[in-house]
Amino acid sequence: MVDATPIDWGIGDWLVRSGRNDSPGRQPASGNGVQHGNNEALAGIGHRLGAGIASLCNVFGSDFVVIGGGFGVAGFDRITPAALETAKRDALDAAGATLQIVRAELGTMAGLIGAGLLAFSALP
Repeated sequence: MVDATPIDWGIGDWLVRSGRNDSPGRQPASGNGVQHGNNEALAGIGHRLGAGIASLCNVFGSDFVVIGGGFGVAGFDRITPAALETAKRDALDAAGATLQIVRAELGTMAGLIGAGLLAFSALP
């Protein structure tokens, strides 16, 4: 059994909105900001994400990280390589050697389903 704690950094929403199609009431084109974004800026986000992942791996001893929600859909392929590189470099040897970052199978519904499960676990 995998012990996982969902963390929502809200980066996925920013990535999708960065396509400049963010007017109220309008759905932005899926991943538009990521597909046409600045590679240097996306790599910077990936490195910051990787530093955070490394810290969490050092604290919790994790070697498997799942990225889901809007972030997992919008920017996974463009940001994960930089995140994995930084996380492996910054993590302690035990966590960094076998670290894997994967995309959640639930896609954009991951946060919603996790919130629902959390609410159900609070019921008597």
